[in-house]
Amino acid sequence: MYFAMDKRNVRLEVTAPISVWGEASYFVAEQELSFRWFYRASDGKALHSFQSESVRFWPTEVTSCGPNRVLVSGVDPSDGSAVIEIWSLAPPRPFPQVTIDAATGQSVEPSLKFQIVRRRQVAVVRDQGPVYRLFQLRGADNKALVQFGDSRHLSVLDLNSGSLSIMFAATSNGSDPVRPELANVSGTRWCANHADEGYVYYLGAVGPDAFYMLFDHDRDGEIDVDVVLTHATYESLELDQASKYLAWY
Repeated sequence: MYFAMDKRNVRLEVTAPISVWGEASYFVAEQELSFRWFYRASDGKALHSFQSESVRFWPTEVTSCGPNRVLVSGVDPSDGSAVIEIWSLAPPRPFPQVTIDAATGQSVEPSLKFQIVRRRQVAVVRDQGPVYRLFQLRGADNKALVQFGDSRHLSVLDLNSGSLSIMFAATSNGSDPVRPELANVSGTRWCANHADEGYVYYLGAVGPDAFYMLFDHDRDGEIDVDVVLTHATYESLELDQASKYLAWY
């Protein structure tokens, strides 16, 4: 069975009374999700704070799911099933500010903590292994892309109903399109909005000079192309140019 390592610094989408952005990390053995918040106080000073939240499973993936929402997956220790949850966050009100300690005259930096308004279980999946890749399906209404560590199938998850439908199978199952590359993807994974190519999903490397990627060129929530790219093709599409990206998720 595939099992996840700790993962750090997933960029989050946050709305708050002041400018703030966040990152999420997970720690498997500790059964913990950690948030790091970056913001500026009223005096302009750059600040950051940490927030830790326990989970009832061994976490295997975390990703942003729109403003103030996070998708979290893990393995249930009791039966090995894959669990996927969606968390709703809310910024503190009033927003904390730097204060002055009357006794010392020193500034006291506030500790920023978002409220976890709701943790909703979306799906429990058995017999496919832990969640290996997890992305919000950008441009779609409450859907996510999920790849499982054992089956390696890539599926679309409806975040409202919890239903799963296979987009591409890693091995033939007699009915769904097969993409054998899914059996070998490894390493870094990310999703972004590219100025020319639309929503791009980098699922990982499949060889020393090969990357498996998905493209939604018109940003309508439907994958238009899935392809293995070489470094040369990757660069020809300007996927290596940071200035071409409108947002990272």
